[in-house]
Amino acid sequence: MIWHKLPLPEIERELNTDYRSGLTSEEAKARLAQDGPNELPEGKREGWLRIFLRQFESPLIYVLIVAAIVVMSISLFFTCASSWARTPSTSSLFISLRSPSVTATTACSGF
Repeated sequence: MIWHKLPLPEIERELNTDYRSGLTSEEAKARLAQDGPNELPEGKREGWLRIFLRQFESPLIYVLIVAAIVVMSISLFFTCASSWARTPSTSSLFISLRSPSVTATTACSGF
C-alpha cells in the first residue's frame, strides 16, 4: 500500500485507529499478540576480514597499488645505481614507501 498518497481518513479506516488518540491498551496488546513486536530482525554481521577485503572492490585501490609498484621499482633502481656510485640515497627509499603507506591507509580506513 502507498501510505503517503492516501488521505488521512482512509489510512485511519485501513488501520482501524484514530491518529489523535492512538490505540487503546487493549488494542495494542491484541496487535502485539497477533503481529509480534515492532522490531527489525538483526542482520548477519560481517567479519573484519570481509570488511577489509571489501575495500579492494574499488578500482582506485588498484591504481594506487600499481603506482606504488612503479614508484618502488624506480626508487630501487636509483638506490642501486647510487650505491654503485658510492653515494647511497635513503630519500628515494622514503619516497618509495609513501605510496604503499597511502594504499594501506586507504584500505584500513574502511574500518
